[in-house]
Amino acid sequence: MMVRGIQAALEAIDPQGSWEVVAVLLAAVLQLAITALIVRAASGLLRRILRRDLVPIPSSSIFVNIVRVALWAIGACAVAATCFGVDVSGAIAALGVGGIAVSLGFKDTISNIIGGVMVSVMGLIVPGDHIRVGTSEGVVEDVTWRQTTVRALDGRLMHVPNAIMNTAALEKLGPATAVTVAIEVPFDQVGSLDQVATRIEAAVSTAVGRRMAPGAKTAVSFSELGQTGARGTVTFRVIAAEQVAAARDEAVRAIGGVVSAT
Repeated sequence: MMVRGIQAALEAIDPQGSWEVVAVLLAAVLQLAITALIVRAASGLLRRILRRDLVPIPSSSIFVNIVRVALWAIGACAVAATCFGVDVSGAIAALGVGGIAVSLGFKDTISNIIGGVMVSVMGLIVPGDHIRVGTSEGVVEDVTWRQTTVRALDGRLMHVPNAIMNTAALEKLGPATAVTVAIEVPFDQVGSLDQVATRIEAAVSTAVGRRMAPGAKTAVSFSELGQTGARGTVTFRVIAAEQVAAARDEAVRAIGGVVSAT
């Protein structure tokens, strides 16, 4: 219908010309442009909806990408059918016959897509979660087609395949700004643990004070007696996740000075 309309308009301008091919191309370009506008509008609308707290689906880009691919596929089918006379149903049937071969060739890609959808729909992870998968630990930034993007606490950007996220042991950790440092006070200082704890808290607070979150405090707790001394942890919170590594280093240096001098 669109092709005939464009062709009629062109023939009205120049009755002597042959406008059939030009009309087909113009109609195809016009439909693709309309599809692009629809995809852009739908993607923006979906992103805004997913960012709302009342929506149970996380704001991972995989959902936006699925909608974009679906809309582009519909647009491409419409262009093929209306502009070039392609039997779309026949093409889909042909793809169905070769679906097994395609699935075998893209087995890893398909498993990653399914894994990304599963962990997102089930709410296992959402952007902002602090997680550990195997030896990888960090804050989830996004879930895409093939991988989950995780920002390590030292600033490194890691890409974990979604298939691993869906099958490996996934551990959700506390806030990424929480810092825990293991300590061990030698037995010759065990009799004065309260004093040691107070001095460690003061030393750590002084060393990492500029990095600590407003209102956060340093806490020392002992949990057991080891072979060489009393074991425990020092905990505090920093302003941002990217400061964890530097804050932990400064805390360890401060703790070492207190323990060796006590």
